[in-house]
Amino acid sequence: MNSRNYRTGFMITLVLTLVGILASVIFFVQLNSTKNTLDATKSQLSTSKTELLTAETNLATVVSNLFTTENLLTATQTNLTITKDNLTAARNTLATTQSNLEVARTQVSSLQNDLVEAMSQIDNLQTNIDRMSSSYGYVLNDPTYASLLAFLASDTTDEHSYIKDAYVCWNFTSDVITNAAKQHIRCAFVYIEYPDSAHAIIAFNTTDKGIVYIEPQTDEVVQLKVGVHYYQCVIPEAGYYYGQPSYDDTVKKFCVIW
Repeated sequence: MNSRNYRTGFMITLVLTLVGILASVIFFVQLNSTKNTLDATKSQLSTSKTELLTAETNLATVVSNLFTTENLLTATQTNLTITKDNLTAARNTLATTQSNLEVARTQVSSLQNDLVEAMSQIDNLQTNIDRMSSSYGYVLNDPTYASLLAFLASDTTDEHSYIKDAYVCWNFTSDVITNAAKQHIRCAFVYIEYPDSAHAIIAFNTTDKGIVYIEPQTDEVVQLKVGVHYYQCVIPEAGYYYGQPSYDDTVKKFCVIW
């Protein structure tokens, strides 16, 4: 082999060696780049996994909050239903109360009218009593219990018939007072107020037994007491008794006018 051929072969070998080295360098560079890319990708995947786990946790929290909100909404709806029912009941109660109030107002107005009328009648009776007392020109005296019974036995007012709107308790009372005055006996007008009406009787201030109340329609003694039914206050004659009337005759208060 001559020297020229040797150099050519050496150059070829050297070139091939350099090419191999260069290829190795390029391969290692590419491998390192690929490794870096893989590392970066792995880091990104790890980050993505962390983010995914975080998102999953957040989603679980959102779902839990949604369940909690749903429960709160259900409870709120239940409370609203109860409140609505209570409001409806309150409205019904208010309507009933307003209706009862109107009825009560009507009754009060009627009672006020009755009271005004009764007071007017009392004033008229008192005027008549004053006129009768002055016309007789003598002083009236309080009787003994025995003389009171004697007077009632002789007086015929209790024999009159009760006539609605014509001859009632006021008339019985006025006649007995007039007849007592004619016999020098002092007799009082007694106004009794019931819950929805009124009544009139008489009274005598006896010298031995004090004030005695009398029902002028029957000449029966009355043990008048506030808070008790009037029919229970009357002491009936032997063999008689009084039943409870259809109206409320509870004695609310009474006034004695001499």
